Amino acid sequence: GDLPTDNSTIEKWCYDDNEVNCSDEGALYDWDEMMAYTTTEGGQGICPGGWHIPADAEMDTLEANYSVSDDGYNLKFGGPSGFNLPINGELDPAVDATYYDSQGDLATLWTSRETTPGYSTVHYIDNIGSPNVMDETANAQNWGFGARCLKDY
Repeated sequence: GDLPTDNSTIEKWCYDDNEVNCSDEGALYDWDEMMAYTTTEGGQGICPGGWHIPADAEMDTLEANYSVSDDGYNLKFGGPSGFNLPINGELDPAVDATYYDSQGDLATLWTSRETTPGYSTVHYIDNIGSPNVMDETANAQNWGFGARCLKDY
């Protein structure tokens, strides 16, 4: 439930405040923390050297390689693409500072695109019914979502 701060320590949340969930499903980050408190789209953020937080266009390219009807199935953990995005859920501070929701139902992944100050793009896989990918182009940056790093090219 603690809020991340710009202190050179990568701070994250584990679903239900259970460290096992970080190991199994990956951590959840607020956008500023994931971006290492910069707003440069495609920036390194918390990624190691030679890697970066994906830009929204890079995620769109990934998704375009799969048909709309099965893109979520292909990209989620265990899907044939090998991308293996875990169905990790989210932290919704609009409800409560420790309100975790949708583990098993939503895979969440921030991009480095800031749409307006305080809001950024996140991609979701809705795992209910036929999995598909959805964009949320104006999500508040204080939510907890997953992150992935892409190798620089």
